[in-house]
Formats: sequence, structure tokens, C-alpha cells
Amino acid sequence: MNCLLLNDNGSDLGLVLEGCGAALTRMTFRQALSAELSGFDCFCVLGEGTTLDPRLRVKLERECFENGKRVFAQALKSFGPIYCAGPADTVTRRLVCVCGDAADGIPGLPVGALLDDGANGMVRPYQNVPGVRPLLVYRERLVAHARFAAAREEILRGSDPGLWLLNGNLMMASFQLQNFRRARFAPVGAWDALIRFIAEWLTGRRPETLPAPALRFGPGEDLSEDVAFERCRKAGVERGVRWLERYLVDGGSGGIREGLRHNVHPDGAQDPANAVRTDCTGEAAGAFRFYGALTGSDRAQETADRLYDFVFGPMTVHGGPFDGMLRWTDEGWGVCYQDDAARALLPALYECLLLGRDERFPAVCRALDFLVKTTARDGCRVPRTDMPFWTRRGCARLGKRRTDCPALTITPIITLRSYSPTCTAGTRRISRPPSGGWRPLWRSIPTQNGSRAKRRRCAG
Repeated sequence: MNCLLLNDNGSDLGLVLEGCGAALTRMTFRQALSAELSGFDCFCVLGEGTTLDPRLRVKLERECFENGKRVFAQALKSFGPIYCAGPADTVTRRLVCVCGDAADGIPGLPVGALLDDGANGMVRPYQNVPGVRPLLVYRERLVAHARFAAAREEILRGSDPGLWLLNGNLMMASFQLQNFRRARFAPVGAWDALIRFIAEWLTGRRPETLPAPALRFGPGEDLSEDVAFERCRKAGVERGVRWLERYLVDGGSGGIREGLRHNVHPDGAQDPANAVRTDCTGEAAGAFRFYGALTGSDRAQETADRLYDFVFGPMTVHGGPFDGMLRWTDEGWGVCYQDDAARALLPALYECLLLGRDERFPAVCRALDFLVKTTARDGCRVPRTDMPFWTRRGCARLGKRRTDCPALTITPIITLRSYSPTCTAGTRRISRPPSGGWRPLWRSIPTQNGSRAKRRRCAG
């Protein structure tokens, strides 16, 4: 079986086709313009929202529609009777199997099986072409985990084409799947089944192996062994600290960037999330502080100091009715999310509680004072405070109504009460119950093992 692979970059799919035992020839689209295609038995055309050069298109369509050779094509704007718009973003869409795993379906993929293709791009046919048999379709904003439990007819209703067959010898994908490993498509088992199906359909042989996943979870060692566990734990912590160092701004003086966005592009690239967030900075400060305490690293301790200076310096409002408010990000300057504020404060409180360092304690109390000041009478707080829409009178009114919105704010208050023997008189208002009591907040804590006992201790 002589197979021609057309693409301008390397691909995981090419490795799969080689594993089928096919005699694989690789060409770029440019090289294929002057090539004779009649000697090939099948074709794998890996576009990226590509419009084929008409000179190449004529040759490929002759082999497909006149000579009956099999063609797998992805993300082509136009081929045969198919004419597409796009590419359109697929972040909010999920692929759903509609052909099932019967004899004429995809082995291992039942109807309703879900596949995620990351931050891909979908070319959408302008019209329905007679003879098209859908295999996968896109559905918008599905709320399901591994399977969409619905009949095939319901899945197809309001869907967009993802993968389909035409005339028995043309299979087309509206998205890019050539780097299914590099782009971390999930779940791995479902994609393995699909890729095997495509490779066997094209070449007539099932691939012997598939490329290894791009990510490996866990150390691959037996952690029941104490020595191995300690070694892996130490290595894991050190890798985590090195990861954080990559995102420090001016060594921590300017905080820390959020990190990476969740979107993974078809080539495996992942966009950075460049916002400087107060909660990320506070959490990172705690990581460096405890790492320094554990290892004796002065450098880590200095980094923690710079990060805390940033949290309680420019990222805290000083003076006025919003005194003590922790800003959300360097862009969300006048916004405070209560859960994010709590995440920023907890490491500093743990430092007081566990390391006996209380130099940040007044700043923590100042931030908690603002959170309590904007807490409703039921002991809960609004999820978000926006400075342009809040006044001194509005904050006062909030303390007299209910919000029924339990959240993470309770955690630093619990920690503060654990530390309360060393509290100054100025912090009594923080640890005093609101007018509605602590009951709504205690109810918001998951009833895991030991939680009830913890709640009784904290309730005093």
C-alpha cells in the first residue's frame, strides 16, 4: 500500500500510518504540485483551514472520484462537492459520535461518546451534500462528561459536521487532528479508537502502535516504598517551585503571572495567561515561604517577601471606604472577588500559625476587616465587589440583608480564630460572629471526615 501524506509540518498521524505498514511518502503541498500522483494507492491530506491550489486539487479529485482511491482530508476549505466557511473556534463545542461501534461504525466509540479537540478550528460546510454519512458531529456547550446520553436523532439536531464519509472512499474532518497527541486531545482512549479507525480505513491495516501520550501523570514508580515516595515528593516540590519561577515578574517584586490558559491549539501550543493576579501572588508567596523554611533557601525566602510586599502594597487599597480591599488583578483594578481574596490571605495566615511569623498579620487583618465589613447579616458575602458601584452607604446596607452565597471567605476566618490567642484588640470584630451567626457558613463547609469536629472547635 503506497500512501501519500500531504502536509506542511510534521504530524502524529504520520507516525500512525507508518505503523500500519504502508509505504509512506511525505510531501508538502508545494512539492505535490509537480508530482505524479497516479502511483499512490491512498492519500492523507492534512490541511489547516487550507484552500488547495487548483492544480493540485484537480489531480487529487481525479484519483478520488474517477479512480476510486481512498482519501482522508482534514480542514480543507473546499474539496469535491464540499465547500466550507471558517475556520471557526471550537472551544465551546464538543465532538459527539453518531455512528456507534457496530460493524459499520467506529469500534470502541458508542453513540454519544464525547471527544474534546482542544482549541481547534472547524471548517463548516455551507450546505448539506447528498450522500454524506456523519460519523462525528459538533454540539455547542454540552454539559456531560464522557457521553451525551441522547438518541442519534437528537444528537444530530442542531449539530455541525465534525467527521463524515462521502461515496465510501472520501473521509473528511472539519478540524485538525494530525497532532492529536501533541495537542493533548482527550479522553485518550476515545481518540485512540478513532485514530485506529481512520488509519485502518485508509490503509487497510490496523496500526501496530500509537505515539506515546504527550503528558505522563505520576512518577511511574511504586510509591508504597518509603524511599521512592520521599524522593518523588522532593522532586515534585522542586519542579513546582521551578515552574513558579518562570512566571515571576521582576523576581516577585511585580507579583506573578497567572500562567497558562487552558486552550491548547492543534499544534500543541498553549497561550500564556499574562494577568498579574493577587490570589496567584499570595499563593506563590506561601509556596516560596514554606519551601524556604523546608530547605533553608534564603533565595526562596526573599522571593516570598517580595511577593507579599506586592500583595499588601499596590494590590491592597489603602484608605477610604474600600480600605483593605484586595484588588483582583492588574487589569481588574477596582474589583474584589471574595474567594480570590481568601486564597491570597490564607498562605500568610498559615505562615503566622505554623511558622510563628506574624509580620504580615496586621495587613491580613486589614484585608479581612474589609471582607467582614462587606459581609451580610447571614454571615455570607457577595461574590464580587466593584468599586464604581459600591458606596459607603451601600456597604452599610449590605450588612443588614441576606445573600445566601457561602464561599471560601470562611476559611481564613477559621484560620484566624485558630490564631486568635495572639490577636490584637483591633481584630476582635473579625472573629466576632455576624448578626446572623456563623451557621450559614458552617453549613457551606463540606461534611467530610472530621469537618463536624472542626466546625464545633471553630464555633467556640
